[in-house]
Amino acid sequence: MSLTCGRRSVRVANDDEECSRSVEVAEIVCSTREASLRNHGSAIFLDMSNSARKRKFIVYVAVSADGFIARRDGTVEWLDRPRPKGNYGMAAFYRSIDTCVLGRKTYNLSVSFGMAEGYAGKKNYVFSRTLSKAASPKVNIVSEDVRVFAERMRSERGKNIWLVGGAELVAAFLDSGQVDEFIIHVIPTMIGDGIPLVAPRHRDLGLKLLATKKFPDGVVKLHYAIRVN
Repeated sequence: MSLTCGRRSVRVANDDEECSRSVEVAEIVCSTREASLRNHGSAIFLDMSNSARKRKFIVYVAVSADGFIARRDGTVEWLDRPRPKGNYGMAAFYRSIDTCVLGRKTYNLSVSFGMAEGYAGKKNYVFSRTLSKAASPKVNIVSEDVRVFAERMRSERGKNIWLVGGAELVAAFLDSGQVDEFIIHVIPTMIGDGIPLVAPRHRDLGLKLLATKKFPDGVVKLHYAIRVN
């Protein structure tokens, strides 16, 4: 699976011998702002240790060296680059999740790219207060409180959950204390201005570095957990 945003479909090989068939997916990790989500303010709720959570909400994304996921107009041509062997570990991450959560505009963008059913082989949820029906019956529309939704998902059996984005959705989960980890691929390119990784609000939140990895093309993977004091 490509780290790039936008209309770019690539093959993800399944390493299991029983499932050698590749899955066609396209990563949509950026967009303009989602529909308004419930305002949780700037408070960070940390009533549960991240390490105790059986299912984690993980933001897996690529950003420019100056912290943007896309230009202001949503274009991401700067992400089109040759991929190194292993595609930055995307296949392993994709196997580690069974659920994807998207904002409305991110989902609409994915529909325009032929991904009306969302991400292949995963449960797909779209947060929206305006959509009543998705483009596919396989996609679930969610309008409930972010915290209630997250706690319900954690109570169910399953793998980790990919918080696909965009910036407003990530901010809503982050400010509700429901983001567990960030896996950020820093692209060695500056674009000067654009859509930030997380919608800006007043917050003071520490991160714990879990791992780093440098790739031959200059991309650096940063794996952080939310620091719980």
